[in-house]
Amino acid sequence: SVKASRRVPSVLVMGGSVSAGGGVGNDPTRAWHALLGDVQPNVQAKGAIDPSYFLHCTDRFVEHEYDAVLFDLGANMFDSYSQEFLVDLIRRMRCQFHISAVGVVNWPGFVMTNDTAVAAQRTGATLIEVPHGPDLYHTDKVHPNALGHARIAERVRKYLAGPLDDWHKPEHCPARRAETCYPHALDMPVVRDITGVPHDWKLVDDSPTPERMHKYGWTSSTPGANLTMIIPQDDMCGAVVTLAYLAAKDTGPFRITCDS
Repeated sequence: SVKASRRVPSVLVMGGSVSAGGGVGNDPTRAWHALLGDVQPNVQAKGAIDPSYFLHCTDRFVEHEYDAVLFDLGANMFDSYSQEFLVDLIRRMRCQFHISAVGVVNWPGFVMTNDTAVAAQRTGATLIEVPHGPDLYHTDKVHPNALGHARIAERVRKYLAGPLDDWHKPEHCPARRAETCYPHALDMPVVRDITGVPHDWKLVDDSPTPERMHKYGWTSSTPGANLTMIIPQDDMCGAVVTLAYLAAKDTGPFRITCDS
């Protein structure tokens, strides 16, 4: 007899620096999602973010319908609001994109809370527990080493081999709102002078491996300098501006003001 081959599932991965190859030289081709055999997921990953990053302009991450979405944000749950952000993100994926199977990879990094597990339980998502003993960590004590990535891949393959249907209809699906997002510092609507340079500010790359990935950001070269951005108005009620920032070796305190 001839057995019918199982269709390879279409998978979306949304993750932080672990998915971006943290612990294996920041090389995504060595990360756990590259070790899934026939499954070739669409990977959307960015270092040093929390789940709220994917809550803004979510459509840019979702190219088509998927059989499953995998969240790899356990090491990024460092904010007190992270659990709520992950809950909202899972619900948004179900509401807007009708994802029937949601898996939450529970690699904790240095975050020793149960926020990832609680978010999965609250939304009916599948928690994918992965080994994370000392021998599986990189020397930075945050990311998995090569063996750690391999162990994550083993558990994810097992999950994807099972029935991919844990559909839970959210109780409330909020209406979509218009958004404009600038996920990269190079794209931000920064006001520049005639030479194309902002006054007293400079663009820096804080990545330890810029040949593989960049961590661009704006930093002031003069204390007290203003970095001016012109934000487009989406509707008659004005605009809501959310600004994400990271502490870096060049950073310091700053103040945000808005002028209409």
